[in-house]
Amino acid sequence: TIESAAPPDELAISADGTRILLRRGRTLELRSMSDFDTVPVKISDAAAFDDVIFSPDAQSIAFSVGGTLKRVPASGGAALELVRLPGDPEGCSWSAEYIYCGLGAGGIVRVPAAGGAVEQVITLPDGEHAATPRLLPGGDALLFTLAPGVQRPNWQRSSVVVQSSTSGRREVVAASGSDPRYLPTGHVVYVVEGVLFAVGFDPVTLR
Repeated sequence: TIESAAPPDELAISADGTRILLRRGRTLELRSMSDFDTVPVKISDAAAFDDVIFSPDAQSIAFSVGGTLKRVPASGGAALELVRLPGDPEGCSWSAEYIYCGLGAGGIVRVPAAGGAVEQVITLPDGEHAATPRLLPGGDALLFTLAPGVQRPNWQRSSVVVQSSTSGRREVVAASGSDPRYLPTGHVVYVVEGVLFAVGFDPVTLR
């Protein structure tokens, strides 16, 4: 349990579950589950930022600043600019050597974690918006939040879907929900109006 006088604006958990990042405005704190206190992460050129995520080994942190994706050591320091995204991110995740970002109507893109060109992974038809993508085991399918909307997304009517980046095949995991995560237990967890749900899921059959 982490006690706090006020809830953080954003929270990220390392892949092994041993470290937690807490963002409050322009400040970032790191907490190890083995410790009682949080430690400030000092970013030398900090500005208003969000979409904070851990690297798979929890040794680095990535975040976005006005649509620019940056990376910094978990111990703090100067932020390295990775790339200017072609839109404002709606949630990012870090898997192996790539960082995946949902860009709303711009679909889903990925960027090499070491820096490089933006690559379009999933393109959406008009009237659809993508957020919070997560690469599933196997390296092809992406789990993400899908919202309808012509000019702007309607997140109140969002669903949880999985889609192959090669074939384009899509399956609905939950007709209502957002912010999904795949667990090694063979489940997808997601949120509906502040309530956490779980459903059994096979990342091979995508069902």
